[in-house]
Amino acid sequence: MVERIPGLSFAPFELMEDDDHFEAETFHEASKVTRRNRGALQRQTDRIVRDARAVLLMARAFKQYPDAPRIELPASGLGSMTLAEAVRRRRSQLGGFTGEPISLDELAAILRFAGGAVCSIPARSEPDRIWYRTAPSAGGLYPIEIYPIVLRADGVAEAVYHYDVRGHALERIRGGPIRDDLLAATPYAELCGSSAVVFALAGVIARSVAKYLFRGYRFASYDAGAMLTNLYLAATARGLGTCALGGFFDDRVARLLRLDDPDEQPLMLFTVGRTAKDADARP
Repeated sequence: MVERIPGLSFAPFELMEDDDHFEAETFHEASKVTRRNRGALQRQTDRIVRDARAVLLMARAFKQYPDAPRIELPASGLGSMTLAEAVRRRRSQLGGFTGEPISLDELAAILRFAGGAVCSIPARSEPDRIWYRTAPSAGGLYPIEIYPIVLRADGVAEAVYHYDVRGHALERIRGGPIRDDLLAATPYAELCGSSAVVFALAGVIARSVAKYLFRGYRFASYDAGAMLTNLYLAATARGLGTCALGGFFDDRVARLLRLDDPDEQPLMLFTVGRTAKDADARP
C-alpha cells in the first residue's frame, strides 16, 4: 500500500504513454516472470547448468587485456574500522573533493574488496577454475567489469584502466591525459574533476541474458548495485569520500572506456577522493 500524504499528490508528475520515460514501465513488464514464461526460463537455466561448454564459459566470466601495460597491486587491507562503523559513516559526497591524490595501497584495497577474487574451485575441464568474488552475482555469472579512471593516485599515471580480477592488477587500456574526456561524459564536472579515481562499472549483459533470458538485465543491474555497496564500504573504511553517480552520457563513457562490444554497456560511475577534514558530511 502506497502511503498518501494529505495535500500532496503524484498527479502533476504522471507520465504520458508517449513520454520517453514510459519505456521504463515497458521494460519492467517485459521482464516479469509469469506462469506463461516460467517454463522457458526454467528450461534455459537447466540447460546452461548441465552443458559443460556453458559451465566453461561461466568459469571464464572475466575480461583481460593481455597486451596492455600492467600495474601489479598490493594485497591491501581495509584497516581496523568495523563493518558497523563503516555503515554508519558512509556518506555520499556533496560538492567536490579536495583534489588530493590517493595512494596505490588505497586504490588496491578498494578494488580488492569491491570486486576482487576471494577463492577459486576447479571447473569440470581442467586447468580452468571458477573464480568467486567479494560481490555477489546472480548465478555466479559476474557480468560487471570495473574500469578505474585514474586522475590522481600515487604511483599510477593518469589513464583509463581495467581491473584484472584474477591477477589483482591494473591493465592500462587508454593513456592520459583523459580528464577533459571524462568531464565531457558527465554534467557533474566538479565532482568528477576533483576526484582521485572514478570507477566505471560496465555490464557484459550477455553473461546474464544467456542464462536468465528476459530476466538477465535486471540481474545485471542488481549485481551492479551490490558492487556499489562494496565500493562505498571499502572506500569509507579507508577514510575516503565517495559518491555513486548515475548522471552520465552513456555513449561518451563507452568511448572513454573503449567498449567496442554492444553487449557491454556502462551502468554506473563511482567517484572517490579526499575530503576536507571539516567538511559537512550529510547523508
